[in-house]
Amino acid sequence: MKNAKELMLEYTAFSFRDPKTAAEMFAEDGAFELPYLATFGLPTQYRGRDAIAGFFQSVLDIYPGFKFENTNVLIDTPDQAFAEFEAIIRSFARTWTTDLKDRRIRSNVVSPGPIDTPLASRQSADVIARIVSTIPMGRMGKPEEVAKAALYLASDDSSFVTGIELFVDGGRAQV
Repeated sequence: MKNAKELMLEYTAFSFRDPKTAAEMFAEDGAFELPYLATFGLPTQYRGRDAIAGFFQSVLDIYPGFKFENTNVLIDTPDQAFAEFEAIIRSFARTWTTDLKDRRIRSNVVSPGPIDTPLASRQSADVIARIVSTIPMGRMGKPEEVAKAALYLASDDSSFVTGIELFVDGGRAQV
């Protein structure tokens, strides 16, 4: 029987190559949630295997080469794995920068690190401590810090900024 880490790595390796098989790794009433999808006007949660498989397939239809990259398992116990991984969202921003330039639309990505949200508060103190130990600033971020970064990119103050990925992660991605 595979442990949580093995399942996580297997999932991120093939999930978007075979949406139906990837959805089978979820409980029948399981949910797949990516809060940053709201940035693109998409629902942030897909509940149930059919909805999850449909979402994965729709991503492949639009971006055939989509995949998770650089999976970094932060918490590894026999029953639980917590991982971060990169999707090719930053590649989207670069592509959109070129595709949308004639319409004078700027495209940037905000990549938050561990943020103190209600979901994070459900984790044990030990899990939070392990996550915080990976952040150079020594703390979780605040939702308003991510919001301020997004507002900056949406404002005229960033009128000459496009095609970037702005990390709001306490320096974590840089070390």
